Amino acid sequence: MKIIKATKKDIKDISEIERDSGYLLGSKQLVEEINRVEKELKKGVEFFLAKENKKSLGYVSLKDNEIWYLSVRKKFHSKGVGSKLMNFIEGHAKRKGFKELILGVHPGNFNAITFYTKRRYFVYKIKKGYYSTGESKIFMKK
Repeated sequence: MKIIKATKKDIKDISEIERDSGYLLGSKQLVEEINRVEKELKKGVEFFLAKENKKSLGYVSLKDNEIWYLSVRKKFHSKGVGSKLMNFIEGHAKRKGFKELILGVHPGNFNAITFYTKRRYFVYKIKKGYYSTGESKIFMKK
């Protein structure tokens, strides 16, 4: 598996990874996801793809010292793809001079919280009412 920096030509692929992760449903959300990724690339968010045999398995994105997204296609969950992406992005951030990384996670995403905790991230803030549904968001750092 190799990790490459994504470009504009990878926007649809990144959006499809998000859809195939099991968290997005429907074509309307896919179109919204394509628009989101395009806007974030323009804002300077860096995206990196995990690829194997020309197939994109997952991606991670970083803006300054904040991990914006980590997403892996559902059929590749628990196969080391997320860990490889995290190892890569942590090293990338360190090379950029960042001593601390932060990220946000939905409180119902127990798999992600467990994954990050095993990687020595800890909760430092909970922002109540963060989502339009009124749900909180958990912020973690390492």
